[in-house]
Amino acid sequence: MRIGSSLPRPARAAHAAPKSKPTKVPGAKLEVLAGDRTQQLVVASGGGKVCPSGQAGQIQILGKASGRQQAGDGMQNLWLGIFRFTRPDNGKTDHVGGLNVWAPTKPGQTALETAQILADKINAAHRPYEAKVTGAGDNATLTVVYKEHKY
Repeated sequence: MRIGSSLPRPARAAHAAPKSKPTKVPGAKLEVLAGDRTQQLVVASGGGKVCPSGQAGQIQILGKASGRQQAGDGMQNLWLGIFRFTRPDNGKTDHVGGLNVWAPTKPGQTALETAQILADKINAAHRPYEAKVTGAGDNATLTVVYKEHKY
């Protein structure tokens, strides 16, 4: 019995199960910001992280762009966040810097053209990412994978 209480103490389990922590997979969080009113950028389900283990991030780009008409319109932005991971080959911790790329849009620019601009900028950056574009016309998919480059 507890002091000041008429209720009995709850029984304790003989062996409490250890609380398991969710495993955190290292990788860059993939985020997008559509700055054009008629062209959409959407992170594909399950494709919101680019990991050194091989998991690729995917973005779907839909529709034709209206182009830059006002101060806030006309830019499609993609951000890969910073992260750290332990290398499996030597056990050292690597820091991977973030990457912010943007694509200006013109009136009538297709989703495939926007995706190609973003892919070219990702591939030209000195970061360990490689981008590929698939699709046609107003429906394009941009796939980003982690790939270390030898400079």
